[in-house]
Amino acid sequence: MSVVSGNNVTLNDVNALTLGASTVSGNLNVTANGLISDSGNVTVAGTTTLAAGTGNDITLDNADDFVGVVSIVSGNNVTLNDVNGLTVGGSVGGSLTTTAGGATAFDALNVAGNLSATANGVISDNGNIIVGG
Repeated sequence: MSVVSGNNVTLNDVNALTLGASTVSGNLNVTANGLISDSGNVTVAGTTTLAAGTGNDITLDNADDFVGVVSIVSGNNVTLNDVNGLTVGGSVGGSLTTTAGGATAFDALNVAGNLSATANGVISDNGNIIVGG
């Protein structure tokens, strides 16, 4: 599923959802009852909200660019890659792995498993972070 160009985009799938190369000039909201992944570069100018369900993974590991905050509503193991700075918050049932070409900031965040962050800049927090692993 690719969004060639869209402002505020909401996607719902009763199964897994794979994002192809997509450009969203506003906010992106993705809800699936399975894996949320990408097969192309995803660019979102606004906020990104992701809900895969507590037992399902989120893997957005292409050369993505999330300009606004990425909020994880639900997901098991979550992997996020951003070619620039990355801000992440929410709740992860498993482990969270982030890679950013710039700074990484964590908003209020609850990670049941391990947290691994790699950034080409400062790693900071904007809220309470709870890591169980």
